[in-house]
Amino acid sequence: MPIREAIARLIAPAPEAPAPDPRIAELDARIAKLEKRLSMTMGALQASAAQLTSVKAAAEQALSTARQASQLATTARSTADSVAEGLDALESETAPDLSVLDGSVKAVKAALATGAYDAHLDALASAEAGAKNRKGVLTAIGERRG
Repeated sequence: MPIREAIARLIAPAPEAPAPDPRIAELDARIAKLEKRLSMTMGALQASAAQLTSVKAAAEQALSTARQASQLATTARSTADSVAEGLDALESETAPDLSVLDGSVKAVKAALATGAYDAHLDALASAEAGAKNRKGVLTAIGERRG
């Protein structure tokens, strides 16, 4: 009998499937929506990561440029300081002694006659014209110029 029962069960029509639970369909719909949201979120994250990479590269380039500019500024500053020192040295070597103009016209003429101030006649004339503007001194300077 057990064989006959087994055969009868195999031949018997299949029992009806239970009716689908509406909660399962609702959960399937929710899962589909969540999967769609997850997919969109992943896409947004990938786009954000790409933008961050781009911004990082731009920031690194800007930093590199700033460093180069700083080095150039340091070099320019050093060069300017060297030039200023050189000009100061040159001016101190060639700056005329204008104190000769403090004396009387007679004393200035005597000092000019020595020829010691011949290299600075232009500076002496400018200083005299800007200060006392004495005709006798300016004439003596003009005569020394030749």
